[in-house]
Amino acid sequence: MKKTIYCMRVMSGDKVFDLGEGILSIRDHCPNVENTEVKAQDGSVIRIQRFRKDGSRVFVQLVRYVPGERTPTIISSPVSSEDVGDLVSPPEGREYKDADCFLLVYKEYVVFCPNGIGVDKAERYFGNIIFKVSGAKVDLRFIPVPNIDCVDLISKHGVKSIVFKVSAYSLSLDSAFDVGRQPGLFGDLLSIFKKDDSVEEQNSKLNDIMVGIEVSARGNSRASQPSKDVLRDMGLDLLESRRGDGSGDVCIITHNNERLSADSIKLQTTVEIRKAEKSLDYESAFDKMTGYMSDLESEGFLDD
Repeated sequence: MKKTIYCMRVMSGDKVFDLGEGILSIRDHCPNVENTEVKAQDGSVIRIQRFRKDGSRVFVQLVRYVPGERTPTIISSPVSSEDVGDLVSPPEGREYKDADCFLLVYKEYVVFCPNGIGVDKAERYFGNIIFKVSGAKVDLRFIPVPNIDCVDLISKHGVKSIVFKVSAYSLSLDSAFDVGRQPGLFGDLLSIFKKDDSVEEQNSKLNDIMVGIEVSARGNSRASQPSKDVLRDMGLDLLESRRGDGSGDVCIITHNNERLSADSIKLQTTVEIRKAEKSLDYESAFDKMTGYMSDLESEGFLDD
């Protein structure tokens, strides 16, 4: 099964956070799996299902489940014209696994493989479990490690323009583009609605419409140096802030017309990991993620 794995750096506020030490501390305070459980507001529970220390690295699998949740089933050989199915509870002493993710951690660096549990939930989980075992409040953020080659291109050639492409729905949720303050921008968008469209129908239409926004300096190469510096700094900031959350896309264009896509400006790779029923094989994930981290380390991406 092809999976994209990401190299990220853990931050707490404006400082790096050694998540490797944090996980070892969790392990010391939580002698069994149940101790690592954190319940979310939606009733689901996330816990450290498996743990492995490999030299200076730590490999963990987070698993999510909903206590008491039943799963829908179908009849294997129905003879009726319809099969209404049924909900089946797990065996006694068991729960149905809902999702998981894998993390290979070295100090503040993480190779992250989502499989139903994304970055945001992993951040919240570790912040909550660290508070649970130590009382320390940490606001963790997993920030993509930028591709050094892209940083060099931006630093050497500058930024000609930055093109954002987002859905109109995502844009309408952003307070920076408040409809009341931008009537010209959204007047035309909202005119596609019929007066009797429901909110759901409006949101569906907005989600299918992509809005392109280009930020560039007046005069491009003839622009003032301060405006060029602003664009360059915006480009470098994007390298640190892009999280692959699916809300939109971005393209940075240098003065030499090099086009740096959202995928190319952060460290990630696609690997083949064996499936294990509806999950991923633990050993296969460990091997592929270890190989990727070793490659990054040998290329100098994980230098402090």
